[in-house]
Amino acid sequence: MEQDLIKHLNAGDRHAFDRLYGLYAGRIMSFCMKYLNSAEDAEDIVQDVFIALWNNRNKLKNTTSVKPFLYTAARNRIINIYRAKVNSPLYEDYVAIRDEHAQEASGSSAIEYKEFEHIVMDCINSLPKTQMAVVTLSRLYNMPVDEIARRLQLRPQTVKNALSSGLKTLRQRLLPLLKYDSVIIFAFLKVFIDNIRV
Repeated sequence: MEQDLIKHLNAGDRHAFDRLYGLYAGRIMSFCMKYLNSAEDAEDIVQDVFIALWNNRNKLKNTTSVKPFLYTAARNRIINIYRAKVNSPLYEDYVAIRDEHAQEASGSSAIEYKEFEHIVMDCINSLPKTQMAVVTLSRLYNMPVDEIARRLQLRPQTVKNALSSGLKTLRQRLLPLLKYDSVIIFAFLKVFIDNIRV
């Protein structure tokens, strides 16, 4: 079915484009919202991605699915947003690590990618409120302690203490998983726990 839609899209069929939009727009929106706190940014990405799909329709002759094109385009735009807004190369590394592992994961993996992702997010979300906020701003947004203190209206020393405690808890909870999947866990620890910015 999708292959037929792509053939019609390649011929400039707007109806086929609308059908593909209906199939994937919601999924791309959900994908973007995993990484962004802004529904407006996510909606802009969805629109940009489908404009790109239309503009590149002539390059899809031998394509069986537009999914790889759409998700790659969305991921690149997410990275660009973080580069522009928070200048965070760590975030790009994290996205790359997640995507690479998601593509390589198989049914025989000791820990499936999705399960690992849920474990990581559960660990972060289960931290006390202040620790969760501080760790997120420091690790995900690459924000220094002074800026975190200003945004959260906390003393810098309070931020340092919360960051230290939060990262210690993450280490304790995630390090035991090394026996299951050393590469991806190590990469996560390196991106989010090494080089504490103070």
